[in-house]
Amino acid sequence: MAGTIVRIKGLKRYFDKRDTRWYCYHRATNTRILEEFGSAAFFERVATLDRKAKSRKEARQACSTLYQLILDYKSSEKFTDLAVRTRADYEKVFQYLKPLWDKPLHHFTKESLVKLRRERWKKERGRRFVNYITTVLRLVFVHGVNENHIESNPLLEVQPIRRGKTEVRLNRRWGDDERLAVWKAIKYPLKLPYGLAVCYGVREGDMPSIPRSVVKTGLIRIRTRKRGVWIEMPIMPEVQEAWEEHRAEEIKKRGPAFDSLVLCTTSRGTKWTENGFRASFFKFLRRLEEAGDIRAGCTYHGLRHSVASDIAEHEGTVEEDINAVLGQRKSESARFYIEEANRTRRAHATVIKLDPFKRKP
Repeated sequence: MAGTIVRIKGLKRYFDKRDTRWYCYHRATNTRILEEFGSAAFFERVATLDRKAKSRKEARQACSTLYQLILDYKSSEKFTDLAVRTRADYEKVFQYLKPLWDKPLHHFTKESLVKLRRERWKKERGRRFVNYITTVLRLVFVHGVNENHIESNPLLEVQPIRRGKTEVRLNRRWGDDERLAVWKAIKYPLKLPYGLAVCYGVREGDMPSIPRSVVKTGLIRIRTRKRGVWIEMPIMPEVQEAWEEHRAEEIKKRGPAFDSLVLCTTSRGTKWTENGFRASFFKFLRRLEEAGDIRAGCTYHGLRHSVASDIAEHEGTVEEDINAVLGQRKSESARFYIEEANRTRRAHATVIKLDPFKRKP
């Protein structure tokens, strides 16, 4: 009696010479079936994989364009758990990508995205924003892979565009002369926000929401929005001076009874918006830069790097010291500052020992 040939759609059968056995692969899910061919367990396994493949297909059909994927990502906890400022920055990327919203997801390949970065995005917005687009899109595509909307992440192995040798580094550490020059020139209502950054490394996103109630006798208490960490520190003389000048201007403009809920206010007595403060502060810095009082690359966030670097340069500083002042939970950033400071100290000490001209004592 001739044998019966069984053909099952969607399966690939092959013979493995290493263990002299026949195996089946489920094509749609790329899964090897270990159950014995033709057994009840085998057909049950095939049915399970068919349902999985169908579910994936339906998910892809329900989320087939970039816009649909972005909406799906924005409804996930990965996005809703982000800080308000971070979500706002992501939204800027999503709006910039609006011309691509209707493109099907299979349109986005590593090659097409690299070409877009090089030929369009970098020319329109510059290197830093292109790298930010890459980071945000990579996270969106990771979500797509996890939710079975796409097979793979086209940006998984795409590296950031490197800074050019002549390009000014933003958010760099401020020089001591620059910090002093700004302190001498800055006035109400920018002086108090500047004092908080130059003395404590307060984040630009935290500054507008610091409540006035945090100021106590000789102490200032700040709760970071990003990590939710409370920091209590003594009020530095410069911050006290800036606060007294700020309060005097408020009384002069709006009377002794005026009392805002937030510590730092605009000249109109309103809470700073992040965009409004950034525009005012950069405008002030540009004037000093044009006058030659500071160099290019000074930013508010750069003052946070300056504070961390200053702390790290003190002998005996440990990672917890930097974390305590900046309100960080993890030590990666603190470790970087300490390693950089230690490297500088070792280099200085070693160079002093050198005597290239063999000078006699």
